[in-house]
Amino acid sequence: MDPSSRALLLAAGSQNVDTAWNLRYAQFAGSPNNVFNFRNIHFAGDGFDLAFKPDGTKLYVVGAGGSTVANDSVYSYSLSTAWDISTATYDYEYFTVGNEAPSARSLYFKTDGTAMYVGDFSNRTIYQYTLTTAWDVTTASYSSASFTIGGTGLAGLYFKSDGTSFFTVDNGGDRIRRHDMSTAWDVSTASLDSYLSFGTYEAAPTGLFFKDDGTRVYVVGSSGDGIDEWSLSTAWDLSTATYDSFILLNSIDTTPQGISFNSAGTKIYFLAYGASTTRKSNIYELDLSTAWDSSTATYSAPTTGFTSLRYASTPVTISYSADGTKYYEFYGANKTLYEYSLSTAWELSSKGTGAPASFTITQDSIPNSHFFKPDGTAFYVAGAGSDRIYKYTLSTAWSISTASYSHYGAVGGNGATNPYDAHVTDNGTKLYVVNSSDNKIYQYSLSTAWDVNTLSFTQAITIPTEIVNSGNIFFNPSGTRYFLVDRSNTSATINGVVSQFDLSTPWDISTASFSYAYTPQGGCQGINAASFSYDGTRMLIADSVGRDQTFAYTIG
Repeated sequence: MDPSSRALLLAAGSQNVDTAWNLRYAQFAGSPNNVFNFRNIHFAGDGFDLAFKPDGTKLYVVGAGGSTVANDSVYSYSLSTAWDISTATYDYEYFTVGNEAPSARSLYFKTDGTAMYVGDFSNRTIYQYTLTTAWDVTTASYSSASFTIGGTGLAGLYFKSDGTSFFTVDNGGDRIRRHDMSTAWDVSTASLDSYLSFGTYEAAPTGLFFKDDGTRVYVVGSSGDGIDEWSLSTAWDLSTATYDSFILLNSIDTTPQGISFNSAGTKIYFLAYGASTTRKSNIYELDLSTAWDSSTATYSAPTTGFTSLRYASTPVTISYSADGTKYYEFYGANKTLYEYSLSTAWELSSKGTGAPASFTITQDSIPNSHFFKPDGTAFYVAGAGSDRIYKYTLSTAWSISTASYSHYGAVGGNGATNPYDAHVTDNGTKLYVVNSSDNKIYQYSLSTAWDVNTLSFTQAITIPTEIVNSGNIFFNPSGTRYFLVDRSNTSATINGVVSQFDLSTPWDISTASFSYAYTPQGGCQGINAASFSYDGTRMLIADSVGRDQTFAYTIG
């Protein structure tokens, strides 16, 4: 990563130390949270292997990058709670290995973090890199040391703890190979020692891991869609291996990639690659009731923190009431806003099964979004049919059954000819419109607070290139930060993100700089809509693919 770019990103992220309105502190609100989505706007490709720092505070993923970075890189993440992937955040640090390993598929770090090893699937070669600062991939450089193992496809890599041997798994040859090094940790001094064939158990291995004392070995694969385990009566000696057990993973993913354990052997981690392309960015965490016994591994899907959507089609906007006792979904397809009461504030699963209240928009042929005034006495709709922002008033706050049409503000004459979303600031004097036809954000002033028919055009900016398919927009009350949804399901950001921008001059969108991007957690596979509570401590995300659910997140 370019050092100046990295410094700029880190500086932008350090301007605010608050936790509310800061996506760096966002976490899935349900329990358990044993899925981590590692994709973001700087890593939009496929993940193939993962590795942890021995204390569980760092996570690394090797995979193909997106359009913004070179393919085949190692990406770095920090875990605020060791081994808890729900606390992982992207470090904005990566190192590109594509010059040596254009088909990088396996990854391993020396135990002290001063060396990194990457296996190339196609040329079946292991490349060695030196890190001048331990565990900091941005300080890596190629050591001009490599070793070619032969076979048909290098798909897994693991080193003996003293660095005198390493093991590889052959994707086509269906075998584990042991290679001994005359100089510890120097792959250029390696030679083949022995191998273990296992084709009857897994025909397409994709990852390899050993128990730290060398008495067990684990292979994950896409043919059996699971994890096979062997015991070694003599540590690290493949000739003493006997087959133990198998655990099927296809209820989670059909093409698991890479495998790792925590230091205690009570958790297994693997990358999803299979049936749904939108899940290629997920790392799953399994709990073992018996340490190192993979047959005792279980995955617990979240049971709270989300709710099913009213329709299979995804809503264009979602929101909470200010006190969290109501939840709203707006569907463009039938032009209708729905209101649910939550018996437990903020808990989506408490909305019950009764029919919701509803309000249908008749003023525009293509209503795209809704946004409530913070006191719940009005809401606004962006309409692309007539290029207008509509205001509706509620005689009883937050009760849409009491809503009635008030007036509109025309934005098409200023260039916003396809408004997708609108946000009115907390004091009602400014309006921001996300426009789909020209990929811009339009800013307006309201001479009478909250009345969009008094709007006047201020400026427009082109949406930053980090955003592929712009959606909902939201500002914090001070105007120093705004959030923009990327709804993209393209190859560039297959899951979508919520991006955070900091404004050096409050409310002036021309002074915004990119700060952070949040990818959905807790099993959410994509983003079609997102919104925030009015105090910035909660976020909602409507899944765009497969799940037909809304997920809740806490911030701070």
